[in-house]
Order: sequence, then structure tokens, then C-alpha cells
Amino acid sequence: MNEQPSYYAILTAQVRYDNRLTLMQKIMYAEITALSNKNRYCYASNGYFAKLYDCSAQTISKSVTNLQRCGYVHVEVIRTKEGTTRKIYPLDPVITNNKGGSNQIPGGIVSNYQQNNTSNNIIDIQEIKQLIVRYFIDKVDGAYDVVPEASLYDNLKTIISKGYTVEQIKKLIDHKAAQFHRREIDTRAFRLSWLFKPVNFFEQYSIMERPAQPKQRKQSGTNNGAKVTTDSKKWDDVKSL
Repeated sequence: MNEQPSYYAILTAQVRYDNRLTLMQKIMYAEITALSNKNRYCYASNGYFAKLYDCSAQTISKSVTNLQRCGYVHVEVIRTKEGTTRKIYPLDPVITNNKGGSNQIPGGIVSNYQQNNTSNNIIDIQEIKQLIVRYFIDKVDGAYDVVPEASLYDNLKTIISKGYTVEQIKKLIDHKAAQFHRREIDTRAFRLSWLFKPVNFFEQYSIMERPAQPKQRKQSGTNNGAKVTTDSKKWDDVKSL
């Protein structure tokens, strides 16, 4: 691997004090941020990390998987005719700017996307993708492993180009997450690959925004609006006619 780490690494308090991570995984996260300084992602192999930390490639693979499960990295595997490459994106409100430094946006990137994107081009669709993935993972809450597909980038680009804001995307995720945890929908309707297909996203957002229809109360003792006679005497009178 020709990629050279920068002179600094980022290790946030959230990562440092997360008991789900081992000490090596916390150090790995910091190393990934250092290697991501230039391109905003790290493409170091398991073999590179295994040699760096004097451990097996399997241990590294498990560590990367746990970092992703805990929402600290997003892993993208790209398969082409030339071979397979892996990109590891660190997920954190501290991001890399075009000059190699870092910018911390108060309140996080997700909530500040619209006002920052047009002014200084700090954030692009890839940044939005990373943060939406992390937000989605938080809402899944460990119910299953979230595996983003390569098409998510293009799908989000289409959704945002239609005028949907990040807050609106989060609103739909919140809505579907509530349905999922109430068991009104299954995992097939609460996956990144399904929900963020533009046709599904637009339809589900439209359904969510529809005003709730009041439930019509069924009147007891009626049949198609006509009152049903239940009095036995009246029924005897009818039979005698």
C-alpha cells in the first residue's frame, strides 16, 4: 500500500469511551482517520493493518466489522474486472477539508448540509451518504447488520436533486424505524437498498405526509343504514302478516 498517513489522527471521546470496542479497534479507528486525510477514505488492506499491529488478518477483519457495526466506519467493497478494492470511510462530525485540514461543524454534518454545501463546498454526496448510513444504523439498533450497496450514492444523489433535504430524509427514516420496531413492517421494507430506491423513497414519503384518515365508527344494530328489529314481539307481528 502506497498510501501514507498524515501527521495526525482523530480519536473522539465517543470512540475512546465506547466499551463495545477493544483497545486495538480504537487505535485502528484513529489510524483509519489518519489514512483518510487526503481522499476522505482509507483503502488499506487487512494485510497492511495486520503487519502494522502484528496480528492476523482475521483479527483485523473482525475489528473492521465491529467498527462498522458500532457506526464508526462505513465499508464499501468495489468489484471490477481488475479485482476487488475496499474503501473504509470514517464516520464522524469531524471531516477533512480540501486543504488537508479538518473542519468541525457544530451540530454535526447531517443537520448542517444545506447551508454549508453551497457556500464552501465542504460537503458532497459521499459525506451525506456516510452520515445517512450511520443515522440508519442507529435506528436499526442492532436488529440486523446494515450493509449499504454501491448504488446508495447514486440513489441519494437523485433524491437530493429532487429537492429533498437531509432533514426530510431523516424524517422518513424515523417514520419507517417506528413502524419497524412496532413490527408493522419487516426488514424487507426497512433496508437501505429498498427504502432509498428513488421510486420507493418518493412513494413512502408521499404516504407518510398524507393526512390520517379518521376511522368511521360502525353503528351497532344497523344493517346498511337501516335499523335492525330485534324486539321479539315485533318479529312475531311481522311473521303473522
